[in-house]
Amino acid sequence: MTTLPQISLAKLSSDATRREEQQRLCTACEEYGFFYLVEHGIPKEQITEAIDASRRFFALPLAT
Repeated sequence: MTTLPQISLAKLSSDATRREEQQRLCTACEEYGFFYLVEHGIPKEQITEAIDASRRFFALPLAT
């Protein structure tokens, strides 16, 4: 099983590592079409709340 690439927002924001991480991002998009964004600074609680809200939204009846 292949794992999705992880792309670091911190590395994309750093002059020292930006170019290499940009190349990894391009490769991830071209080869997989998806990637995990890591080192983004979003608190885990906020991510959990967003996922919960998404689940509630998609659980609504279609007529809503």
